[in-house]
Order: sequence, then C-alpha cells, then structure tokens
Amino acid sequence: KGINLELKEAARLGLIGSNGSGKTTIFRLITGNEVGDSGVISVRKERTIGYLHQVPDVFYSLQAEAVLRLAFRDLFEIRQRMARIEAELEQAADVRLEELMRDYGELQNQFEQQGGYRTDMLINKICAGLKINDDLRQRSFESLSGGEKTTIMLARLLLENPDILLLDEPTNHLDIEAVEWLESYLLEFR
Repeated sequence: KGINLELKEAARLGLIGSNGSGKTTIFRLITGNEVGDSGVISVRKERTIGYLHQVPDVFYSLQAEAVLRLAFRDLFEIRQRMARIEAELEQAADVRLEELMRDYGELQNQFEQQGGYRTDMLINKICAGLKINDDLRQRSFESLSGGEKTTIMLARLLLENPDILLLDEPTNHLDIEAVEWLESYLLEFR
C-alpha cells in the first residue's frame, strides 16, 4: 500500500521482504500479469520487460538448448528467410536474380546489425557464467529439476537483454560462483 516509485535509466532496486509480503505481486503488477485494486503503473511503450518467475515456464517438447535459443527467435526467422533466398538463388533466372540479391543483402545487414553472428558466443558466455554445461543443454527441458529449469530461464532472460529486468529470487538454485558471476553481470547491465 502507498507505493510511489520512479526508476530512472540504469537504476537498480532490491525488493526485500518476508515470504508472502507481496514482492512477487509487485512484479506481476509491473508486468501486467496482475491488475491492482487502484493506482497507476506506467512503463514507456518502447521498453521491454524481462521477468524471471519463481516457477519457470514449461516447454514440454524442447531441449534446454532450444529454450535458450528462443531468446533469438527474431534472428533465427531472419536466418531462415536468408536460407530460403539462398535456395532460390540456385535456380533463379537473371530477371529475378537482382531482386533476390537485394533482398538477401537487406536481410544479411539486418542479421548482422542485430548481432546474429554473435549468438553462439553470447549463449556460451551466459551458460559458462551460470554453470550450464553441455550435458544440461542437451537434455529435455521437461526432464530438468525445478532449479535447473529456473537457471535455464534465467540464462534465456539474460540473453533476451530486456530494458527492464525483474528477477524474482534468481539465486535460489545457484552456487556461490554462479551468484558472484550474476552479480558482476548485473553490475554491467544497463
């Protein structure tokens, strides 16, 4: 009750309270997953919000690696469109060739501008920091323990690089080294 808060660019806020005091509810209100009885919550339209839930989302049919790569789904769609054009180029007539090359060039530029050639490096960096090994990455998300699922979802969220990062008990399943890595990562987070 009576919360009045404004967060500026690069601000960091720790929300501390006993169990059941409403910390998760505040996050759910900020993300729009819950509606308050009164008051106003406003977030700039162009801002993206990333929220790590205490209970991770379930991706039944995916490997943990695929869940991580969902952070780059826009880039992978661009890459798929590039692959379709590559296939068309092999059989294109001279008339269509110029159009296909122009479209491919635009997609390639978009892919590069959005960091498409860096995705594997970023995934490996985050996984190393959070101690997500290759074995864990290859397992089915459904088969992971609750802590492993939360860690995968944390990694995915960091890879998505949202403007606003809401972490609800992110260190519950991390060892001290991974907690220290996360702390240093968050110090650099804009």
